[in-house]
Amino acid sequence: MEHSLVDRRKILNRVKKIEGQVSALKNVLEKEDGCYRALHETSAIKGAVDGLMAVLLEEHIKEHFIEASTRAKREEETKHLLATLKSYFR
Repeated sequence: MEHSLVDRRKILNRVKKIEGQVSALKNVLEKEDGCYRALHETSAIKGAVDGLMAVLLEEHIKEHFIEASTRAKREEETKHLLATLKSYFR
């Protein structure tokens, strides 16, 4: 996946944020801080992962569909994207 330096930094910053949230969840569970905190942290992680997926999908569609040179290439990309989405929503 080719991205500009700025885009790559934004994506990596999102991943680092998710890592921090996972670490916070781990701390909550280790300290047994209660179900509410664990649920809150889990919800934050899910939202962050969904946001990351949205950014990656947008970039992927721009790069592989809009700029696809042929119909056959778009059809191939469509198959790959649909398989990825199916696995994401399982």
